[in-house]
Amino acid sequence: LPQDLFPLCIDAATAFGSGQHESTEGCLKALTFLAKEQPFCHPLDMGCGSGILALGMASLWRVPVLACDNDPEAVRVTQENAKMNHLDAFVQAQVSEGFSAINNRTFDIITANILAGPLCQMASRMIQALVPAGYVVLAGLLNRQAEDVIDSYRSVGAKLVDQLFIGDWSTLILRKGNHG
Repeated sequence: LPQDLFPLCIDAATAFGSGQHESTEGCLKALTFLAKEQPFCHPLDMGCGSGILALGMASLWRVPVLACDNDPEAVRVTQENAKMNHLDAFVQAQVSEGFSAINNRTFDIITANILAGPLCQMASRMIQALVPAGYVVLAGLLNRQAEDVIDSYRSVGAKLVDQLFIGDWSTLILRKGNHG
């Protein structure tokens, strides 16, 4: 394996996220890019599915990662995948409908590989959950949906840092402004 790659074993039989979809690939590329810029200490994977992004962040930064999903089966699969990859000391998975179970915790990076509609609906809450200058990596959206998602996040104080295109899919890297 090249030096900047690490293997992850994923059983996605009953949860989304085998790592083979363009949106997952985009998120992992975005995380790798951000890892070269700075370390992160408080990551959140919102809508974790199989937990692949949480596992990626745990592998990159070796820090506790919170993984949430509204599907208890996804939470179970994330815990199994964390054990299988010897990352269960770093990944805490819990059931949460959006940010309902997060309380007032804040994060320096949040990944959300879901769908454009829910990403837009969560924009305000997502940015509130970020520390100033924190990052959010969004995916699960088609290129033609990206502008609406970017607008939703801009309206709550986030700036677009980069947009990755893989096939018909976009991955967005946004950063919270220091004002709020």
